[in-house]
Amino acid sequence: MPSSSLNHDNIYNPIAHPTSTTIYTVTVTNGVCINTNTVTVFVKPTPTIAVNPTYSLVTQGESIFIHANASDTCFWSPSDYLNCTTCNTTTCTPDADITYTITTTNSQGCSTIATATVDIQLEYTFYIPNTFTPNKDETNEIFKPLATHIHNFKMDIFDRWGLLLFETTNLDNGWDGTYKGGRCQEDVYVYKVMFVDDPSNKTHTKAGTVNIVR
Repeated sequence: MPSSSLNHDNIYNPIAHPTSTTIYTVTVTNGVCINTNTVTVFVKPTPTIAVNPTYSLVTQGESIFIHANASDTCFWSPSDYLNCTTCNTTTCTPDADITYTITTTNSQGCSTIATATVDIQLEYTFYIPNTFTPNKDETNEIFKPLATHIHNFKMDIFDRWGLLLFETTNLDNGWDGTYKGGRCQEDVYVYKVMFVDDPSNKTHTKAGTVNIVR
């Protein structure tokens, strides 16, 4: 155990910052007489913690293991998307970006914290059918794309001679197979779709044909 001497003139309450338990010797003198005493400052050990990985990028619905290498039990906060909040290794299946604080506390009441961040990597999806059946049977009545994580959507529908039959900028507003209130005949129609995907902010143009079957 190391020892040290506190020889600070006229300082009655010196402050010590030892990194390990240390015995200090205090000397008091009035110029003639000398008196000494000792004081021991006990330093409690601080627990260590190392988290791996500290940053993760996952797709939505994907799970990831996060491990906290610590000699004592860990507590994870918040508890969102975790399968265990008191385990050294836990599984995270996030629905949104999140940062966890991991705290480990030893038997002497000393704590250490670390953090781990998990971000969602957005991926856009886009699907457009090639046939629909607007025949009032309440099945497959509307022609529209199925998409996620896109914006600035626009869709135009033309007949085979290039006449614009339908247009929309609302992804939920599909074509019902009519033009000016009249039913379009069974035939092949042309669509043109434009949109911007959220992850890369890139503009996409898609064109193709759709069949009306009644």
